[in-house]
Amino acid sequence: MRQAGIWIEHSTLIEDDMPARPLAAVQAEKHQLDRYTQLVAARAAEHAPQCLAQIEEPATLAGTTIEQYARMFNAACEALGQISDCLGINSDINPGAEPIIAAIEQLRAGGPHPVLDDRWKARMLDGRAPERDEMGLGDHPDLPWLDEGMMPRSFFAALGLELARTMAEDQLDADALEAMSEAVNWTDWQPTSPQGDGWKLVSIFDTEDGPAAWWLRELPEAEDGTTTISKLQTEAGRLQKAINELAGMFHDQIVGQQAAFIEWQHGAGAEAAMGWIENGLCGPGHIPDEDAPYGKEAQAWFDANKHEPFPACPCGRPSNILWMGKGFCCNTHYDEAFKAHQAAKGEHGNG
Repeated sequence: MRQAGIWIEHSTLIEDDMPARPLAAVQAEKHQLDRYTQLVAARAAEHAPQCLAQIEEPATLAGTTIEQYARMFNAACEALGQISDCLGINSDINPGAEPIIAAIEQLRAGGPHPVLDDRWKARMLDGRAPERDEMGLGDHPDLPWLDEGMMPRSFFAALGLELARTMAEDQLDADALEAMSEAVNWTDWQPTSPQGDGWKLVSIFDTEDGPAAWWLRELPEAEDGTTTISKLQTEAGRLQKAINELAGMFHDQIVGQQAAFIEWQHGAGAEAAMGWIENGLCGPGHIPDEDAPYGKEAQAWFDANKHEPFPACPCGRPSNILWMGKGFCCNTHYDEAFKAHQAAKGEHGNG
């Protein structure tokens, strides 16, 4: 059963970002580099003695300066980190050369291993469901086993696959989650894929935070920074243009109503003022259809077609009164509901 601990991500320090170190620390690094060199030489001698001729003995480096040792040590650490990544070893948890050598020797001594090529990728993404056990946990038949300390995201990314994880606690309601937890059975959980296209479910496993699911898909091709910025700028420009157009239309509607008010109060009167309103509606084609629902009832038309209508009245008509989450089209229907509520409270001794 996989554990949450395998989700430790790897980070790399850049040499230029590292602070100056005391002499004792650099000397300690030199000693560690010497030890690595001796260890690799000894292991190489076991399998191929001729390799010793290609490895410089640490003693020949006696004239090297401390600064050169530091550069060599950093280069060696970088190389070890790259090899660890290729082998799927988290060098933060299992540092040094020993885990690398152990992994290589295990590969040399073992039998046939799965070939992680394009055909394997196609099988991983073929949509076959994980083979779930009696607890509802299981893996896709071709999913490789990743032991604790390995880096799943980096491992699959190196093979051209993107990995995502979803959690049962984020997809199940509280009652269902509690029932499955008590039964220790997750068979009824059908994981929902992350956002985006192409995701294939490849594993359902247990963690310290409850069951989780792994999803894989083809790793999207990366864009260079210039292309990404250009696309974002284009999209931002398109959105800004749309916002400006909508703001302009909204502004003109307000100004038109203000002009109608001025005409009514200080100009040719109410009939002339309606000309302003009619022009504002007729231009964009917003004259209401008389045959549409409530096309001849001003209040009901507004109530039914405003941006966020209230819940419909119990009688079915649009509402303009909101009380306790319920809508009412008139005071009569509101009063009836209010009296019924008060009577119910009295019957339960709360009046």
